[in-house]
Amino acid sequence: ELAETVFSNSLRDPLTKALKRDAFLEFLDQQHAMLTRRPARFCLFLVEVARFDRLEGASVREVGDVLLRQLADILRNATRMGDVLGRYGHDNFAIYLHGIEQEQGRQVAQRICKLAAANVFEITRGERRLTFSLTVSVGGAEWAAPTTVAALCATAELSLSQAQKTGGNTQEIAFVPGPA
Repeated sequence: ELAETVFSNSLRDPLTKALKRDAFLEFLDQQHAMLTRRPARFCLFLVEVARFDRLEGASVREVGDVLLRQLADILRNATRMGDVLGRYGHDNFAIYLHGIEQEQGRQVAQRICKLAAANVFEITRGERRLTFSLTVSVGGAEWAAPTTVAALCATAELSLSQAQKTGGNTQEIAFVPGPA
């Protein structure tokens, strides 16, 4: 039991309790192998805090850590049990949504944006009380045909980049076509 706990903890980001990037990508590889034998649909989302670099630069690391923990909780609440959350980078997350098509994915992305914007984060530092609202950008890719995990991630990253150019609380979902 202790060995299981240690192993499980080694796969998770200690701050957000989401899967670490490598563990998440390994999970995607496993799903890809399974789904090439039994095709099904799923979406991969990348979620990033809008203008996080300015937030952290304007305050202390502690503020960023609190926001990332709370964002991870928001993402868990916005998705279904069985969807998988991973810490994809410093200020972004990846979400695997099984059995979701592009339009359903768009609805989930909108829910994520709304929940993030609706939360006000407060941190008390001595006599100072810091209040932040949070906006996110969501990029996604729908996998519906045999393609590589690398191509799926690249498409989700491109979608995220397009959403970021639009501004906070936006989402872009793309379809990843399989080979012709």
